[in-house]
Formats: sequence, structure tokens, C-alpha cells
Amino acid sequence: MKRGWRVMALLCLGILVPATGAVRGQSAGSIVGWGTQVVVEQSALEGLVVVAAGHEHSLGLRSNRTIVAWGSNYYGQCNVPAPNANFAAVAGAYDRSLGLRGSPQSAVYDPEFGGTSGTDMLRILSVAPNPFAMSAQISFEAQVSGSVSMEVHDVGGRHVTTAALGSLGPGRHRVSWDARDATGVRVASGIYFLWLRGVAGDSRAVRVLLVP
Repeated sequence: MKRGWRVMALLCLGILVPATGAVRGQSAGSIVGWGTQVVVEQSALEGLVVVAAGHEHSLGLRSNRTIVAWGSNYYGQCNVPAPNANFAAVAGAYDRSLGLRGSPQSAVYDPEFGGTSGTDMLRILSVAPNPFAMSAQISFEAQVSGSVSMEVHDVGGRHVTTAALGSLGPGRHRVSWDARDATGVRVASGIYFLWLRGVAGDSRAVRVLLVP
């Protein structure tokens, strides 16, 4: 019974903490651990943008694309292999940890963001690169003619910028986001959500990761 509560606690931790990552210059949020968790010092969590929970250990991906791990280390699951750099994603299991290096070229869809699954009349096909450092290219497809705009929000749901793309015809199109807000100021590294708005409805939101 006690072990079940530990797993539940870790799952809750993995769900709640992503919203505390670096957002618009704010520092990373504080992580509270319980059970067999051993939480690392706060300085090790600076710039944390993504976390993952294993069985009795946890992993965090920093905005500088390095990984920090803490908790039980019976099988070496907290020993991040060298070089600890250029990671794009992280995951944890019972007695192992996984890190994905490189820059995946496809978008990560999050249909629950904004409470809608989006419409097929306006679809984001890909975001490349993602993660990105300077500019991300968004490829999308429209099924009908009409005005289209791109909207960006941060991980806390706050509006970052809206870009009017004008009236577009059916077919495939491209737009870029240079990681700047509505005032032209470059935003802080972290997770952002973007989607398209059109006359036939909104596209599904995609999650992008801005790295330093």
C-alpha cells in the first residue's frame, strides 16, 4: 500500500511541475518531494522546463538542454551519462532513465491545451526545428480560403503574441516565429504553445521548446 502511494506521489509531481518552468524571465519553480524522494538543492533546478517521474526517481530537463536526476539510484538511473548536453526530451521508468539528444523536426501536439482538439480545416503539419534557439518554421495546411492568424501563449497560459498572416487560399503555407513577444522583445527560454486561428476554426495547439 505504501509503495502505491509513492508511485501516486511521483505521478502527481510529474504532472504538476512542467507549469513551473522558466517563463518570461522567471526562475524555475520549487519542487517538493516526499516518500523516498531526495530533492536536490534549488540551485540545481535553475532553468528547469520539463520533468519526468520514474518509480522512485525523478528527472528534470533544463533550458540549457542538460539533465538533472534525483531520488533512488540503485541501478544507476540517476547517473546521467557524459556528455550531459544537447538533450531534447527525458523520460523515466522503474529502473532506468531515457534522454533524447538532438532536435526533433516534428511538432508535439497537445490537443487538451485550450480545451479543444482543433479542426482539420486548419492543421499545423510540423515545427522545425523543435527545440529551437533562434526561429521556428511552422508548416500548416488550410482547407478553405480566409484570413489566418498565429497565436502564441506561454506555459502559464499568458498571451505572448499574435501574428496576422492575411487572407490565404487552400493549400500548404509556412510562417516563422522568432521567439519575440508582441512588443518585439525576445522571450525567455522555455515551453510555449502556438496555434492558428481561421474562419473555419482553430488548429490544434502545438508545444515548442525555446532553448538558449
